[in-house]
Formats: sequence, C-alpha cells, structure tokens
Amino acid sequence: MKKFFAVFFILLLAVSVAFSVATKRSFTDYSNDENVQNRAVLNYISTGIPGKDVDESDDFQPSVEHLLDAQLIAEVEPGGKAKWEYEACLDTLKIKKVYKGDAKPGELIDCYNKAFFDEFNGKWIFGNVYHFMPMQEGKTYIIFADKKDYHPAYEQTLERKVYVMKCDDVSFFGTDMTEPPVLSKKKEYLYKDVKYYEFICYSEKQRDGINQFKKDVIRELAKLEK
Repeated sequence: MKKFFAVFFILLLAVSVAFSVATKRSFTDYSNDENVQNRAVLNYISTGIPGKDVDESDDFQPSVEHLLDAQLIAEVEPGGKAKWEYEACLDTLKIKKVYKGDAKPGELIDCYNKAFFDEFNGKWIFGNVYHFMPMQEGKTYIIFADKKDYHPAYEQTLERKVYVMKCDDVSFFGTDMTEPPVLSKKKEYLYKDVKYYEFICYSEKQRDGINQFKKDVIRELAKLEK
C-alpha cells in the first residue's frame, strides 16, 4: 500500500510540474509585446476615453518643495530596456551623480513609475498619469524617488534597491530643456509616434510651464551641491 501511494504521489507531482510548465508557456505578457505597444493609443490620464480625456488645464504647478523632499535625488541613465509590470514601468537605472540620498555613483537601482499598457473597451492604451514619457536609453535624467520598503527577509533576495517615483505630477525629467510638439486635445495619438518625446503637452503655455519648473528645480539642486 505504501508503495502504491509513493508511486501515486510521484505521478501526481509529475503531472503538476508538467501542467505548471505548460501554463507558464501559454502565458503572454502583452504589456511587453512590441506589437501591442505600436498600436496602443496614448491616454495621458489613466482613466477615461483614450485620446479624449486629457488635462484641460494649461497650468503646470507641482510643488518644488514636495519633489525635493524625496529620499533619493540623483542623475541617472537607464541601464536597459524598461519592463512593464504591476501597472507600472520598471526601469533599472545607473546612478551617475547623487544630490541627496544614500545611493552611490555607479550603483544600479530599480525604480517604478506609474505608466502602463492595458486594454480598454477592446482597444490597447498607454496609460500615463505623468506629463513625462518613459525614459529612453542613452539619455540622462534627474529622478526624485522614495525607497520601497519590503520585509527584511524578502529584501535580502533582491539584486538591487527598489525605489518608487515621488509624486504623480512629475518625478523625473531630462537634464536639458526640450520643446516637444504641442499635441491637439481633439486628436488621437499612437504611443509609438510620441514615445520619444520627453513630455506630453497640449499648449505652448503648458510646455513653457514644464520647462520653467525644470529650471526652478535644477536651480534648487545647485544649492544642495554648495
């Protein structure tokens, strides 16, 4: 009888393993599928109708003080292609310069920000609550992030420290001033056609406001170096 149960248990285990492998192979993470990304519609606000529900305000007035309260403020460059998981964009970043925080130049960190691909009424959308688009490889950015705390036992299994962007308005931007095209609030845009813009704006006033904000923050960061 014991022999029977042992054989039965081994067979059950083998079936379970085979089923697990088959299930894993059948799963596709569509958010990381380039074909999906190429046909996804830009949806600046993460809820509402794609291409329609955009910020009606031309003002761009996040708090400089709130941003500077971040645990980590640093210049970074993407260390590889971004991943999309947990309705967020996960970047592995290489620290180039630290203004505030315990990270070190040359260190790699993982950082989440709220941007994602999802299906909405049968249409793929790129949901983004930030004005700023995802980071591009080869460029330098300034990030404002807080460390994500995990259970100590789990944290020991991580390859790198994990951070989450500081706020919903803006938590990172390029070190240079840029002027991407002004988009129309009445037109629908594909993610693939705007993904290389540093940020999304719907008026010249909004674009100038974003760049002025960047200048104000960079000026405050210069004070941290003194």
